[in-house]
Amino acid sequence: IGAKTDRVQEAQRLTQSIESTQEKFHKRFESKAQVKVLLNISPLSDDPNRIAPWIVGERSFYSEILAKMNAMTTSAPGEDYYQASAEALLKLNPQVIILLQPKAMDKATWKRELAAWQKLPHIDAVKNKQIYTLTGDYVMLPGPRITKIMQGFSDILDQVHTHHDNQ
Repeated sequence: IGAKTDRVQEAQRLTQSIESTQEKFHKRFESKAQVKVLLNISPLSDDPNRIAPWIVGERSFYSEILAKMNAMTTSAPGEDYYQASAEALLKLNPQVIILLQPKAMDKATWKRELAAWQKLPHIDAVKNKQIYTLTGDYVMLPGPRITKIMQGFSDILDQVHTHHDNQ
């Protein structure tokens, strides 16, 4: 893109910055225990009578980011994005659930979302209250702001590891 827009040096600096940020987080988490993360892109509370959220698969750029942070996306093999049944969610049994949204939820909506997940109490993330949200317009269309997603995941994983260390 840098060559097509006659901004080669800026593109190279941006690429170096992204790679540097990724390496920083890799070093930060490489000695931590691996965490199984479910990335959800549709609120479970949208349809309280049906548990079938859209989740991020292992072939997404999100999964690549998490892998560098010693976290793995729990999903069906070979999927990008797909709708998961309640049974599939139970089988995946993530330790952490992260809801990715373009804008923050108000308190009432967040409360409904947490209540919706309580319908699946056997999932480790639900049992251990490890449900988080990552919001911002960059979350769904990252582009050059992908480092913000990296930082958001890092902040969440820090909380997760602190929670596990305190148990």
